[in-house]
Amino acid sequence: MRKLTAIVSAICLMGMAVYLSARPQALSAEQVVEKALAALGGKEALEKIQTQVISGKAEDSAGSVRPYQLWRKAPDKTRRKMDVGGYLQERVFDGTRGWWKQTYENIINVYEISGPELARVKRASTFNPLLFYLKAGVPMEIKGKDKIKGAEAYVVQFSPQEGSPEFFYFDSHSFLLLREVRQVPTNQGEVKVTIDYSDYRKVGQIMLPFSTTEVWPAETATLKVDEYQLNVPLDDDFFKVEPATPGRESSVTPAMTELNNPDQLRDLFQSDRGKVRLISLLSPT
Repeated sequence: MRKLTAIVSAICLMGMAVYLSARPQALSAEQVVEKALAALGGKEALEKIQTQVISGKAEDSAGSVRPYQLWRKAPDKTRRKMDVGGYLQERVFDGTRGWWKQTYENIINVYEISGPELARVKRASTFNPLLFYLKAGVPMEIKGKDKIKGAEAYVVQFSPQEGSPEFFYFDSHSFLLLREVRQVPTNQGEVKVTIDYSDYRKVGQIMLPFSTTEVWPAETATLKVDEYQLNVPLDDDFFKVEPATPGRESSVTPAMTELNNPDQLRDLFQSDRGKVRLISLLSPT
């Protein structure tokens, strides 16, 4: 009888072991992020990319479409240009300071960014934040799973020293990044911004999203990428605001903090016939 009991117990234990080994094991936040980086092409390939030049079109929720260019250089330099119906709007960040520059006909306006807007631009300028967070040892935690447009996604919370926690949603099958959710500082306080990524394609040795949609409390904007250029030589001086061209007027103010208010932005760039609408968003990207 004892022998039979021992045999039955052994069989039960073996069955339990087989069941546990066959059951999918829960992934840690670090494992999810490692898989996400592998899905993008791997850490080694990503680390080789030091600059990006992005060309595309930005569309706001009213349907206005404008040409869009973005230059990025590791670790945290950016320059963005958008043609808004004859107005050239540029945002520049050199790693420490940021400026808005607007050009219309013979008038150039340059505004230095400060306050919450500067903090927002600094975060937006981080080159490959996922890789940066992993290498910097930013605390991360798995927060379960969620559904993003029908796709199951792992949710990972990052808690950087500065700013609020950020939530990254990774497809549970491909491990490509589907969504970011974070609180963005403005002069009116923090607001929730959701950024969705889709239409991933291979560029060189890495995968990149060709569609990015940002959802703000009162606005939605989508960037459709036409072309990525990688490791294009970009001098650091390119990420500074040059003085006004001789013969042109220039006005400089200490800070353009009103740029946090989309209504004021639209008023600033509205044409006399109301045909020019500023795409004021796409700031975190």
